[in-house]
Amino acid sequence: MRKKRNKRIVKKWWILTGLLILLLLALFLIGKMFLGDQKTKKEKGKIASVSSSFSVHLKEVKQASQVGSGKWKTPANGKFVVLQLEVKNTSKQVKTLNTFNFKLLDKKTGKIYGIAERATIRGQMDKKGQLQNTFFLNKVQAGQKKSGHIVFDLPKKVTNNHPLKLVIQDQGKQASIPFTTS
Repeated sequence: MRKKRNKRIVKKWWILTGLLILLLLALFLIGKMFLGDQKTKKEKGKIASVSSSFSVHLKEVKQASQVGSGKWKTPANGKFVVLQLEVKNTSKQVKTLNTFNFKLLDKKTGKIYGIAERATIRGQMDKKGQLQNTFFLNKVQAGQKKSGHIVFDLPKKVTNNHPLKLVIQDQGKQASIPFTTS
């Protein structure tokens, strides 16, 4: 009688362990589905001033295979490099930023990449399709700071420990912030 009871306990233990492993695996896969493969690198103190209008602070660099969630999910052709920026209007007038102000320079090859506009926009949408934390095509008041992400879709080989430079242009002047992908 005691052997049967012990066998039942062991059998229940194995079933519970198997279910726990399946649950952990499911949570891992769900996290991968929503976040993609993300590598994050904090960038501290990387600030560039562009003309007398803007200063740009590069706060974080991420890599991802997709951005957005739900119906706004957008996969990368290569690998997304997502830059978290804080922009400050240093002029005395209202200014508007757009995607043409930012480019990414590959310091090894000299190639220049433009923003992945669709990924930049979709990566900042909530589930209802409302833009969150963006400074694009929004007015930035004098002295005001705005934060947001910009996304570049780069070939996979460019994203592995590669020296890049964020180039910011405004009023015919430019500044840059060098960084390395992780």
